[in-house]
Parts: sequence; structure tokens; C-alpha cells
Amino acid sequence: MTNPFSNWIVGDPWDSEEGDVSEIGRKAFQTCLEAIETTAQRHKSTSVLLYGEPGSGKTHLIRRLRTHLALRRSEKCPRTIFIYIRMETSATMIWRHIRRRLVEDLFRPASSDSTQLYGLLMQRLSMPGSRGALLDEWKREIADGAPLNREAFAEVLEIILNHIPPDDLQALEIFDQLDGEQDLPWELRQALRHVTHRRHETLTRAWLRGDSLAEADLSRIGISTREDDAGDVEDRAKLVVVALAKFVGSGTPIVLCLDQLEALETPPGDLSGFAALGRAVSTLHDGTVNLVLLSCIQSSYRQSLENAGKANFARIAEFEGLLPLLGREEAARLLQSRRAFAANPAMGRGEGPLWPFQESDLAEVFDQSGLASARRILSKASEKFGQDPGSVSEFLESEWHRLMDEASHAEANDVDQILDDGIKSLANLKGKHWLTKVTSGDISFFVRSPSGDIAVSLCNHKNLSSLADQLRRLKDLKPGERHARLVILRDPRLPIGKAARATRGYVADLARTGARLIHPSLEALYALDALRRLMAAAKSGNVTLKGESIRTQTVAEWITSHLPDSLEDFLQEVTASAALPLPRDVSNREDLLELIEQRCVIPVDNAANELNLSGGEVLRLLSDSPDLVGLLEGPPQVLYRLVPPALWM
Repeated sequence: MTNPFSNWIVGDPWDSEEGDVSEIGRKAFQTCLEAIETTAQRHKSTSVLLYGEPGSGKTHLIRRLRTHLALRRSEKCPRTIFIYIRMETSATMIWRHIRRRLVEDLFRPASSDSTQLYGLLMQRLSMPGSRGALLDEWKREIADGAPLNREAFAEVLEIILNHIPPDDLQALEIFDQLDGEQDLPWELRQALRHVTHRRHETLTRAWLRGDSLAEADLSRIGISTREDDAGDVEDRAKLVVVALAKFVGSGTPIVLCLDQLEALETPPGDLSGFAALGRAVSTLHDGTVNLVLLSCIQSSYRQSLENAGKANFARIAEFEGLLPLLGREEAARLLQSRRAFAANPAMGRGEGPLWPFQESDLAEVFDQSGLASARRILSKASEKFGQDPGSVSEFLESEWHRLMDEASHAEANDVDQILDDGIKSLANLKGKHWLTKVTSGDISFFVRSPSGDIAVSLCNHKNLSSLADQLRRLKDLKPGERHARLVILRDPRLPIGKAARATRGYVADLARTGARLIHPSLEALYALDALRRLMAAAKSGNVTLKGESIRTQTVAEWITSHLPDSLEDFLQEVTASAALPLPRDVSNREDLLELIEQRCVIPVDNAANELNLSGGEVLRLLSDSPDLVGLLEGPPQVLYRLVPPALWM
């Protein structure tokens, strides 16, 4: 018999429904709809704070809301754009995180052959402010002398563009002016023009997300390095997010869901993450007219969120919705909906409304007040079908394997966030002698370790001009302005090639002053990503076994006792006060990394010839950085690009 209760955690509101009970969380759901109607009718951004115990159904309610908005439109609840962001980030990277996830969801399909962003562009092109010879001609033909029905024109225009061969569409100039573009930064206008004509789709999407692009790629999409690199990176992300929200227009509410706010508290008791979130929400709330800011947090963190700033909290929680625990009546409805979804009429026939539970089971399901979370009810029901999740340690090991596997398959565009959030989470796990201090500018943060203070600068630009500018500014810092030894962290997949002479020169100058350029191994990057995501999930109550959230401290202790060698080695390399490599050795290592990235596999003798080094010098470089390049002893000895196993232990 199929287990209808097996999927008892809603990990993503974009997943399809698996049986829903509208009575559960009805009041909070109606509060969300009221907020959306307020924004739609008054053209005023508003906010909702959803809170409840772990497993009470916050993410499930968001999924219900997304489904409702996609299927049911009305004058009170018109066309909406839905964005879901899990707040797995740090205080210093909130705007970059919002920008990336906002754009990713804008590119989600809104129909079989369109995305939310493309549908928005069609709506904008139907407006009177959008003009162009071809666009105006189509408007006249479709209107045929009658007033233009903008909604119908947007749908017809999308059909027309979908039937134009891609090469022909890319060669067209559909419009000269796009309605609302006068309020957009020039480079954002350029990107939206590319999206409309389906030009340079991969590069345009990457730029919109905030990815660093090489100069040649920026040139292909018509955005100069100077324009792309103007100002602080967080400020640029904020500019793009606010501009996109305004461009959507007052007639289309954007439901912007910020879930798992608890993840912003690193370390425990530190309110800086909540304070940064409050400032961001206030900026969005006050600077737009079409946002519904829907935030989700556990009840136990609500007071901390308010303590981080009462004025900002007022903008986060204009409306509030509590998701209560369930009694027996609601539990019966929940179980019945899952049984009905499984479409097995024999399931539970002749049994009570709480099947598969017997009366003797209920004391273990409900607390002394006769209440339980939806997650606990479904988890306990699932156990009745013989699913044994094993011990806490076995379960956490399984979760770690899953997260490592996901990290190994993810796009390599979140490296700054992985290093920033991951190192801070790791320092917190290491105990009181390890601290991180938030800063700004070219120093990303400080790490206080038992071996001394470290100033960390994240330098993962693909754009080498931008990288050179940051390294030059770091070089010009006086020793007293660093306040610590400088460590520059850069993705091993981004070697600094020989052609980047100025950049290489700054690296050499920095090395002479005691700075170190470190490439973490890929395995260390995967492990940092797994660590930060597992800790974020634990804080949000989403690391669960047998319907109960595993305590954050238990998860932290498990990670600490199972910390992989790759992370221990990485920490040792970052904090070591050992002799620094000579500038020439740094350049040779970058040459070797560049060669391996290009060739993947190459005999040691061939590599030595191409690098103008002896075979012994190449092997010495390997011994200094054993986690960056692999070596097959042979004969002949062969170098290969390391692709570490996704799993460990």
C-alpha cells in the first residue's frame, strides 16, 4: 500500500500540492489575501509577518497562496508575480541574495512557454509608452480601428514572438522605447531589451542575477566594465532590486516571500542579521508601491526580530498571521486529505477519522493540551507504514550527503556567499575563541582565531579589471587600516591568467607586504555550502526526525565532531602564520591552475614545458597546494583537474 504521508515537509512552495485543507491556517491565509488586495487597490506596498512553531505549516501556507494566485484572478486579487526567497545568507549580503533569488524566480515558467519576466515585458510593451515602428504597426493591425485591448495584445504579442525563428527575432528591433524604462539604470534597460529579443540569454540572465562577468562577455551584451562596476556591490544589488520592483508597475503586486528568517541569526543572540533585514524591508516597503512583503519566522524568534529595530519591525509586520498547532479535528481533516490524495478508496475503510492512528497512539502524537504540529502528525502517520528514519546521527549523515551532492552540482556563481556565510558559520561552531566581525568595503570580514586576527577579502570576480581595481585598493591600504593579516580568497576555478599582468602585479605587491592569496579546494567549498545550509535549516526547525525538530545545538555538535579534513585544512591554511610564498611561486601556481582549467589532464613533463619550469618545480607547486590539482604517479606522471567526490565519510 502506498504511504500517503511520506512527504511531510514542504521544502519548496513551487512544488505541487499534495492534499490541502483550507480550514488549516485559514485566518493567516485570509490575512495574506487582504494584504495583497490592499496593495492592489491602494497602490501601496504592505507587509505580513507569519509566525508559528516549527512544523506549523508556514511554507505550506506560502505554497497554498502561490497556487491560489496562479489559478484565481479577480479585480481584488489581479495578476501577481510570486517570488520565494529562503534567507540563507549573512547580514552583509542580503541585497545580493535578494537580487539573485528574485531574478531566478522571475525566470521561472509562468505558463508552458513563458516566464514571469517575459509576461511582464509583454504587458509593458502593450502600454502606450512603448513605441517603435514594428510594435506600433502590430498594435494598429491588432486593434483594427478599435481601442487597443492591452491585456489581449500582450497575449497575442507573446504568441507572435514565440513563432518567430530565434535568429530572426534576435535580429529585429521590436521597440525603440519601453514603457517605464526612463526610471531604470541604463544597463538594466539593455538587459531587458535582450530578454525581449531572446538575445544572449545565458549572459543576460547571469548579469541580471548579479554574477561577475568577464570583460568579453560584458562587451557582448553591450554593458561596459565601468558601468557594471560602479559603486558598492550591495548598493548595486539594491538599485537593481528596487528598479525591477518599480518597473513591474503599480497594477501588478509582487508577493515577495522571505522565509526562514531565523537563519540570519549567526551567532546565537546576534541581532545584526535581523537589523540588516529590517533595513532592507523598510527600503522596499517605503520605496515601492506594489510589494507585498511576506516574512516567515518561528514564534520563538519574533521578539528578537522586533528587538533588532522597532521602526523596521513595524514595516515587516503591518499585518500578522499566527499559524496555530492543530487539535484532533484539524488533524483528522489533514489525514483525510492525504488519504484522498493517494486515491486509494480502501485506505482506512472502516477505521476512525484519525487513521492510521489508534486511540492508544494519540498520547504520543499530541501534547498535554491535545495539540500537535502538522509536521508531527504526518511524520507519526508515516511511521505507521514502517518507515524508520534511523538514529539522529544516521539521519544527519544522510542530510550531509544530500547537501554535499547538491553543492557539487550547483552553478559556481554563489562562491562569495558560500565563503562569507560558510566561514562565519564555521567560526561560530569552533567556539568562543573564534569570532567573525562584519565590516565593509574591500575587507569582507575579520576572523579572530587562536592564532591571531585575519582580514578576509573575497575576490571572485570573473571580470579581471574589477579584480585588479579591488587588489589595487587593498595594496594601497596602510598596514594600520587592515588591522590584521590579509587573506585573499578566490575560487580555484578562477585562476589569474598570464594575460592579466596588472592583476598579477598587484598580487605580487600584496604578497611582499604579507598578504596571502588562497584558493580553497572544491571539496572545502562544497563542505562550507553544506555546513551553512544545514545550520540554517536547523535554526528554522526544518531538520526533523520523527516529526520533531532536531535541536540546533545537536546539529552543531554533530557537524563539529564530523568536520571533514577539507575544512580543517582550509582553516589551517587561512589562519597559519607560516612563511609566505614568494611572488614568483604565486604566479607559477596561477599558471598551473590556468593550464589545468584549460587542459583538464596533462602529463607533468608537458606541463613543465608549457610553464617553462622543471618537472621538480611543478611537483613542488603541487606539494604546496595538494588540494587544487590531482597527480597520477604513473609512469608517466599525469596532472588532472580535481573533481572531488560529492560525499565524504
